[in-house]
Amino acid sequence: MKDTVIDAAFHRYNANSQDKNVGDCVKRALSYAYGMDYNDVGRILNRIKNEVGSIAYNVYNTYSRFLKARGAVPLAKSEYEGMTEDEFCAKHPSGVYILLTGTAKSGHQSHMVCIFNGDIVDSWNSSDYVVYEGWKIPNVSTEVSDVVWEDIEQELNTFIDTYIEESINKKYH
Repeated sequence: MKDTVIDAAFHRYNANSQDKNVGDCVKRALSYAYGMDYNDVGRILNRIKNEVGSIAYNVYNTYSRFLKARGAVPLAKSEYEGMTEDEFCAKHPSGVYILLTGTAKSGHQSHMVCIFNGDIVDSWNSSDYVVYEGWKIPNVSTEVSDVVWEDIEQELNTFIDTYIEESINKKYH
């Protein structure tokens, strides 16, 4: 019998304003998992880093405080031990997770990725990386939204323009 290989879907997401891959996987993963602005996540991580005296925002004592403060729950090793990201996704087809992963060759974590409903969300496909740590993100909606951000931006601009125009008309009448 031939082994069945299940590949998780990969969804490209790069919140970096210049679309660069610059070692900011922690900010990317957390911003997607929590639906937060990438720059806001960076500011919060830097504040935590300074509070705890870390050398960087992408070390355990910084990102773990971020996660714990937002209700994330560390996974038991049995939930991921020895698995690749692909295998983890097959075992966890729903929910939001943060994984610390790395190459099997290195034997240690070097990358953070968001898993959303069994799919890998990142700026590049690391599906063959091994999972070394995992966190479940509770109370995050996993429903697909029909929101088009350009529509929201247009509505907001229209509201602001109308507000300014009405304010000017009130001042001169």
